[in-house]
Amino acid sequence: MKRITRREFIKIGGMAAAGMSLTGCDLADMSWRVFGGGSELDPRFGFGGDFEVIPTSCQICYWGCGVHAYRTEGRLWKLLGNPDDPLCAGRLCPRGTAGVGMLYDEDRLKTPLLRTENGSSQRFDGIAWDAALDTAAERLGKVIDDYGPEGVAVITHGKPGHFFEHLVRAAGSPNYSFPSFSLCRGARDVAYWLTYGKDLGSPEPTDYENAKVLVLMGYHLGENMHTTQVREFASFVRRANEGDAKLVVVDPRFSIAAGKAWKWLPIRPVTDMALLLAWIHVIVHEQPEGKPLYNVEYIEKYAEGFDELRENVVPYTPEWAWPITGIEPGEIRAVALELARHAPHVLVHPGRFSAWDGQDTQRSRANAILNALLGAWGHTGGFFVADKPSIPGYPHPPYAKSERGSCDSGEYPLAGIPSPRNIVKTIMTRKPYPIKALVVCGSNILSCLPRTQDTIMALDNLDFLMVVDTMPVEQTGYADLVLPDCTYLERMDEISVKNFKQNFITVNQPVTDPMYESRPGWWMAREIGHRMGLEEHFDWENIEEYNETRLAQAGLFLKDVTEKGILPLATGPIFIEEGKELTFKTPSGKIELSSSQLAKFGHYPVPQFTEMPERPQPGYFYLAFGRSPLMSFSRSQNVEMCAAVDKGDQFWINVDAARMLGVHDGHEYYLENSDGDRTPYKVTAKVTWGIRPDTIYFTHGYGHRDKRLSVAFGRGASDTELISDIKTDPIMGASGMRGNFITVIV
Repeated sequence: MKRITRREFIKIGGMAAAGMSLTGCDLADMSWRVFGGGSELDPRFGFGGDFEVIPTSCQICYWGCGVHAYRTEGRLWKLLGNPDDPLCAGRLCPRGTAGVGMLYDEDRLKTPLLRTENGSSQRFDGIAWDAALDTAAERLGKVIDDYGPEGVAVITHGKPGHFFEHLVRAAGSPNYSFPSFSLCRGARDVAYWLTYGKDLGSPEPTDYENAKVLVLMGYHLGENMHTTQVREFASFVRRANEGDAKLVVVDPRFSIAAGKAWKWLPIRPVTDMALLLAWIHVIVHEQPEGKPLYNVEYIEKYAEGFDELRENVVPYTPEWAWPITGIEPGEIRAVALELARHAPHVLVHPGRFSAWDGQDTQRSRANAILNALLGAWGHTGGFFVADKPSIPGYPHPPYAKSERGSCDSGEYPLAGIPSPRNIVKTIMTRKPYPIKALVVCGSNILSCLPRTQDTIMALDNLDFLMVVDTMPVEQTGYADLVLPDCTYLERMDEISVKNFKQNFITVNQPVTDPMYESRPGWWMAREIGHRMGLEEHFDWENIEEYNETRLAQAGLFLKDVTEKGILPLATGPIFIEEGKELTFKTPSGKIELSSSQLAKFGHYPVPQFTEMPERPQPGYFYLAFGRSPLMSFSRSQNVEMCAAVDKGDQFWINVDAARMLGVHDGHEYYLENSDGDRTPYKVTAKVTWGIRPDTIYFTHGYGHRDKRLSVAFGRGASDTELISDIKTDPIMGASGMRGNFITVIV
């Protein structure tokens, strides 16, 4: 087929069912649509009939909560939490229960689709699976022949993506990436690894249950709906109400968590580094009762680099931080003293989304150092330290070592993998070498990567784009080949080994047969791998054999996991109070307050405040964004039941700022950044006192442009379309997404 030099966005005809207006539609009406009218099992009348209960696990987000799926007459009826699951303890979040709607979403991708040309026009044609797999193997193989294995890259998210990562690595490419690393947790995890020799992973090893003081910095618990932490947070708030704990929330917005706080510190956006350094200064240098505030015994036993840290934080007083952060010195000291008084049973939460302003690793280092000074690592109420179970991976031949390395290995050696933004940059510039084929699985890169136009331009420079997804998200319209993935409810994935307070193994298993022509990602990757001559890397027949082989190496059996959905594993002591012996896999073998590895690569070994953050011009505002408890980005935004009650498609603006601009509550407006990029749809204003006058907030992941998403289309704004000024972290390449200012078009 002739190479397409200009990839048009193509709407997949016939894929989308007519969307139902949410106006005047209640949940019972939508339940009727999902489950079918006339059934005696109609959910409006409660449960009825006989049910088969199948244990599985949710894959809507990375938490992977245990699920009991209720099925009757071959049809999935309801999802409830598995009470044996240490993460959810029998409770699911709203988007977890929405899995039923995802399974039966009429907008789903239904068959493999191939881009074809007819004269000057392009279109998609449905093709059989054999032809689709042959095409994938042929096109990927051609790029490898023409440009070398590094010419193929993959961007993935979720369980199926692991097998496509394995596919490109088996072919010899080091260019695999996850948006969750460079856009969310990567800077934080690298910072903790540099400090403690261990990253935080998911779920984070935080002990809310026993904390005396909890500090949340831009972390929206109650809105960022991770079941375990929300349950433990609710318990913490209950203790706080009884006077047994204190909550501090650092956030420009009066979030749900801020409404429960002892102190809400409405910080100026992207100045958290200054606040952290001021807290460190107080803990290290001030002695209000004639004795140090930091945990002297803990630091002497476990840490190194204290003297260098102490010298470097001399100038960072609360008085210095006040004009930067907007937080008064008395408030800064009050929190620091409260943390010291209750240490080590305190937790300054490391957060989740850490890609802000180009200081991301160093800011997270400051967070890690503050927790170390308080002795929180390894103590109850701080961070638990659980040894990870040893379940070997599936045995396969070693991956070939790339002579050219990954596309950014020379620039960010501490990252380990390239960022999606650097893959996009390499595709656009062909430097350090061309990347001409891209596989995207389970990640909507046009929605999650900042500077959307760059991504579209990069897609146009490819010889081959293959998209694997359950839904017709925007990038499918630019693809050469679209492969319809199963939902997690129709497939088994690789086992998950959970490193938690109670270690355990879980797996999602199918609760119904695959619908339409969808197939599981592991099967696609295996079939393509065989066609590319990579059989030795895919020498298993099915996912059951794959999982059985992994478990057998540890003397375990798959049926032990699938019977209850959860297999508990032996767990040793996780706190110093229980006899846990702390060890640190750092070069010094201790907590590194001054990082020898950062110094080795020419970075500050101790966090520094390097420059004053820019402030918005009159009429412009900082752009802040967060999460909705009902939405997991593209995965659940097209579910009618969630959309009917979700309010995440609004933007928050302060009352005084709204009055100045002439913005009215409940009215719709366009948002525009300082470079003139404007939202394609109007967004509803929420005028409130609960946000700083210099800040506008809305929820990440909205603003879908593809009409095939009949529910999600046109709702809210896409923050990534307004982010044109990306602050790249120099240590690990995180794409900082809080560098733009926006205004409201009235």
